[in-house]
Amino acid sequence: MGGVLIRVALNEYSFRTGGTGAESLKKLTRQGERQRFFRSMENKKAYKQLLRFSSIGLEMGFSVAIGVGIGYLLDSYFDTKPWFLLIFFFVGIAAAFRSLFSLMKKFDKDKL
Repeated sequence: MGGVLIRVALNEYSFRTGGTGAESLKKLTRQGERQRFFRSMENKKAYKQLLRFSSIGLEMGFSVAIGVGIGYLLDSYFDTKPWFLLIFFFVGIAAAFRSLFSLMKKFDKDKL
């Protein structure tokens, strides 16, 4: 996890300075300057958005899995094998996309 954040931070720094990640790391020669840069990265909205976007896959997967689970339980209870499973599978997909659109709406609001 730490390596990913360092790469993201270096990419942001290199985007600001116009160089590559390796060149940017060489430019940050002093230890204090590196620490200040990474500390400032943690305080920004970009770090918060990175955490938000990293949860998208889990959120979508759990939405579909919960829908399939509910459909399977209802199918076994009512003995209507594929119908409730299919219905709640699509309900899970709809819930997953709803959460994705909600996240994108928050992202657009934060950008403005």
